[in-house]
Amino acid sequence: MAAPAPSSFNLRSILEKEKLTGTNFMDWYRNLRIVLRQEHKEFVLTQPFPADLPNNASAAQRREHEKRCNDYLDISCLMLATMSPELQSQYEALDAHTIITGLRNMFEDQARAERFNTSKSLFACRLVEGPAKDAECFFCKEADHWKRNCKKYLEQLKQKQQDGKSSTSVYNINAKRQRPNDLNPTFIWHCHLGHINEKRMEKLHRDGLLHSFDFESFETCESCLLGKMTKAPFTGQSERASELLGLVYTDECGIVPQLTPPGTPQWNGVSERRNRTLLDMVRSMMSQTDLPLSFWGYALETAAFTLNRVPSKSLDKTPYEIWTGKRPSLSFLKIWGCEVYVKRLQSDKLTPKSDKYFFVGYPKETKGYYFYNREEDKVFVARHDVFLEKEFISTKDSGIMVRLEEIQETPKNASTSTQPQQDEQDVVQQVEQVVVEPVVEAPASRRSERIWRTPARYALLTTGQRDILLLDNDKPTTYEEAMVGPDSKKWLGAMKSEIESMHVNQVWNLVDPPDGVKGIECKWVFKKKTDLDGNVHIYKARLVAKGFRQIQSVDYDGTFSSVGMLKSIRIILAIPAYFDYEIWQMDVKTAFLNENLDEDKSIYGLKQASRSWNIRFDEVVKALGFVKNEEEPCVYKKISGSALDLREAAYILSIRIYRDRSRRLIGSQSTYIDKVLKRFNMQDSKKGFLPLSHGINLGKNQCPQTTDERNKMSVIPYASAIGSIMYAMLCTRPDVPYALSATSQYQSDPGESHWIAVKNILKYLRRTKDMFLIYGGQEELVVNNYTDASFQTDKDDFRSQSGFVFCLNGGAVSWKSSKQDTVADSTTEAEYIAASEAAKEAAWIKKFVSQLGVMTSASSPMDLYCDNSGAIAQAKEPRSHRKSKHILRRYHLIREIVGRGDVKICKIHTDLNVVDPLTKPLPRPKHETHCR
Repeated sequence: MAAPAPSSFNLRSILEKEKLTGTNFMDWYRNLRIVLRQEHKEFVLTQPFPADLPNNASAAQRREHEKRCNDYLDISCLMLATMSPELQSQYEALDAHTIITGLRNMFEDQARAERFNTSKSLFACRLVEGPAKDAECFFCKEADHWKRNCKKYLEQLKQKQQDGKSSTSVYNINAKRQRPNDLNPTFIWHCHLGHINEKRMEKLHRDGLLHSFDFESFETCESCLLGKMTKAPFTGQSERASELLGLVYTDECGIVPQLTPPGTPQWNGVSERRNRTLLDMVRSMMSQTDLPLSFWGYALETAAFTLNRVPSKSLDKTPYEIWTGKRPSLSFLKIWGCEVYVKRLQSDKLTPKSDKYFFVGYPKETKGYYFYNREEDKVFVARHDVFLEKEFISTKDSGIMVRLEEIQETPKNASTSTQPQQDEQDVVQQVEQVVVEPVVEAPASRRSERIWRTPARYALLTTGQRDILLLDNDKPTTYEEAMVGPDSKKWLGAMKSEIESMHVNQVWNLVDPPDGVKGIECKWVFKKKTDLDGNVHIYKARLVAKGFRQIQSVDYDGTFSSVGMLKSIRIILAIPAYFDYEIWQMDVKTAFLNENLDEDKSIYGLKQASRSWNIRFDEVVKALGFVKNEEEPCVYKKISGSALDLREAAYILSIRIYRDRSRRLIGSQSTYIDKVLKRFNMQDSKKGFLPLSHGINLGKNQCPQTTDERNKMSVIPYASAIGSIMYAMLCTRPDVPYALSATSQYQSDPGESHWIAVKNILKYLRRTKDMFLIYGGQEELVVNNYTDASFQTDKDDFRSQSGFVFCLNGGAVSWKSSKQDTVADSTTEAEYIAASEAAKEAAWIKKFVSQLGVMTSASSPMDLYCDNSGAIAQAKEPRSHRKSKHILRRYHLIREIVGRGDVKICKIHTDLNVVDPLTKPLPRPKHETHCR
């Protein structure tokens, strides 16, 4: 619901690369049209400069005329800035339309003639006389024979066959787990060279750059399978010309371009093939590491750096040797993404002399390597290092450590039972609901007398009664699971950090419990925090109390703790975007350990823990002289306690924050929406164009009528899907509230038609998951408020739908779509009720932004736009007692809000009311217009 705003990226730089000199007019003109099309200003090229307005023109017409004149001035300056000095002096006094008309008359015909002459000379080219390329052996590079007849190749092939004919062999099998020093050196060099193919490695071996390699033992590289999987070869026929220029079709505009079908880069020649080679290497290199996807640029530079030092089919030497005249050295190549110990520049006597980082590339300007510091999120160059390449390869995909018990024969009287309680739709319904594998009773082994149980992190999902799927829930649920998992060392480090924080904050002391008092048990809770690309970068462990065992009025009294509202967060994001302020995110380390309890020190898990932390926090900031926002108690300017700097804000409550530093902020939830789609198996569904199709009416008559229908719908995750969509709607998606409001009414008894409507919302979210909520582009920081209502949209109880949206700095900060509590007997009454609800929201926003003290417009009445004249008249003053006497008194609060100057209600045309999608289903063109 963001107000129309220019795109967040700028294409004007393409015009600055090569200025207009005359001969390059066609290329310059093409780039200019691309820029204007992106900025929605292409009319400058076709329409003349606007004429002066008459004296009786309205204010809106004058603003539009001024904006149009500014666009012409802006584009004319852009044209002049990208011309040569000679052309600038000739056109500097003209407007944009006159400039482009003069340039086209001067250079268009000349450019067309030069292009024809160039193409004519290109097709007149002839091959240089010399031996045919096919007459050269690809193995020994000698002429007059092919590889299949090459003596050297046949001898090598014969030798390989003889080596494999031994009828008796003795094999030494080592049952121990492979150590890093036992790795195949061929595979290590394969990783050094960026996962190039085996033929290129053999070429390097024949040229003497690689020595003593066992290519026969080279196994399949899974990273190459992940990064280099290809489609079947594209076979086709090409028609060759029988005479010069026989297949060249020209007209007055030049050669007719031929577009290639999607997904067929093989039609685009050598450059596309080289791009494929580079991207294959990049995918293979990145699939072997857990570095963020944002490092693909470093991987690409490393792949190009490596390819310049390996041979190809068309060259006897490496590109590096041809360019420099020197043979390349491969000894300094390392495995991309491996861990490295880098020496510190300065260190104390008792502190470590090195730190662990990640290798990400080779610098061009100096000797050394690029290393990535994950904690500080920066890349630097260093030379003193030790690479952990063998450890990196050997620990990759090591799997989960499982403690094997002695196998016991099951006695005849022993029985096992499974109770699959889910059908095929259960897998779609909820992945969280699992059936734990039952206990199998067996005679006690001589090693242990305990009963063996399947780890709780394994989930058993049944499809019908045949297919069984075991899933790893990725994070352990108990201490024992954490210690036997592949990340046991990381979990152990996280637990040590938690215990240390408790010791620093003096959370507990070891004492004997008082008589008659039973302590509350505790447990470990583990969580993985991911970065922007979904990669795990922090392992967190919490020692929490089992608060569910506390008794009210005995162990605790109050539990309330204030939580920041999403609309407050959006307002706070919109204001820094306008002023181009920095937005930093801070995480209080072990926050609950900083609080004080009347009983004792608080920890996570206690029911009163969050309340105690909120009280402690409030006391500290007030003691420092800060004032709490009366309308939003969670807004403070500073926090206390030990804080961990999480750098510039990137994620806020699953909202991805983008800053392009042009007074613009973009919020996206594409990652969260992807998770929702995968949860309900909709990631591969068709893409929907509307959240709720125009003309679709949902009602109670579509609820299940028979027992079979109810049983079928009982396994559908209807409420879970509604809840998952609702969080996205509350955060960044003001385009789906009406569809969600219409479908959420039937959570207690949904029918198949209701479920189809919910899936249509998911399909729409799949198509628009990259739709952003943009703040920026507003000339003055003011809040624009819109309200609307749709008369009797619910066909069951004949109630109307209310909706409002509040925009600040070009983007929506608060919105709501809900069914009205009472039946309205006219559109005026429905609009009046909706305007009353919007006025109450406007009064709160006005008080909230006024206390922030950064908006000068907060002292003036806020404009509330409504498209119903009768509702506007009723809000300003009572006109007809006969038509409004039955309206509930609480809806007349809008008159007091308008009367005291908090809100000014104004008329707006229906087509310009951006809140329309929140009150009714719209046709696709109108829906997309309001959602831009």
